[in-house]
Amino acid sequence: MGNLRGFLGLLTLLILLDCTKLEIIDSTATTTTDYSFTLGSFNVQNYGTSKSSHSAVMKILVKIVSNYDLFAMQELEQTIDQASTNTGVVIRDFLDRMNAANSDAYALVASPKVDTTEQYIFLYKKALFKVISSTVYSDPNSKFARPPFILRLKHLASAEEFYLVTIHTKPSAATAEIYALEEVADSIKNVDQDVIFLGDFNSDGTYFNETIGWPAFNLIKQGYTNLIADNVDTTVATGNSYTYDRIMISPSLNDNVVSNTAKAFYFDDTGLGGYDLSEIQTEGCSSPTYISNCPASVNDAAKEVSDHYPVQVILKMTP
Repeated sequence: MGNLRGFLGLLTLLILLDCTKLEIIDSTATTTTDYSFTLGSFNVQNYGTSKSSHSAVMKILVKIVSNYDLFAMQELEQTIDQASTNTGVVIRDFLDRMNAANSDAYALVASPKVDTTEQYIFLYKKALFKVISSTVYSDPNSKFARPPFILRLKHLASAEEFYLVTIHTKPSAATAEIYALEEVADSIKNVDQDVIFLGDFNSDGTYFNETIGWPAFNLIKQGYTNLIADNVDTTVATGNSYTYDRIMISPSLNDNVVSNTAKAFYFDDTGLGGYDLSEIQTEGCSSPTYISNCPASVNDAAKEVSDHYPVQVILKMTP
């Protein structure tokens, strides 16, 4: 009888162990795929050899851009030639810095110069996106001083494809160029209805009347949404509040926006997740100086990074 009780006890223990094992297997078998990504845009203000030589500024730029999975940059000064290592040095250097600072590898797509001095780039995490195509808008009616740069991407986890279109409007022609984005949308909508416009629209102040301008804009009438609200300050300068920088999405993407994530990133405000800029304050006022107003304030240091703040949103795609 004692042996029987021992056998039954051992059998019970084995069953319990087996059930525990099954529970462990079940708990790890269910995985959740993250279909969301963080999108950003930033006018980096004359990014070229001078700015890239300031190590403290570059550290902050890398920290800023590392917050994003997909990122548009405007106002870069050098072209990039994939066939030569002697051109686009500062752009290549920035990509190298990004990959040295992050475990997730980034790649970039750069436009040719879109006027005499300026170009655009897109940076993206290689594990999340695949580039399908890129082109500068042909601008058949000469509507743009700096024609938009168009990128078509596949979001790998969801297999969703969409267009990004970045723009830096000419301030004195901002209204006309913003309205001309309808032509750009029309040129690509037969390929894909999912379109995101983002960049420095110069869409405020004396350049653009928000109250009158947005309701009259045909893309807004067609259901496009301005994700960056008119009361968001995207400029670093004190004493004003302008919403120059925008992210605007086609109606087909409205349900993909994660609530309350569209905003500016105030990289100089540590209370809002920004960074300590004291290294720029010190470096910029040391010989040779690159900050004209020394001793430098935090705002002076921020202006060495850019005169704009990045804008951002989180999108969640559907498989």
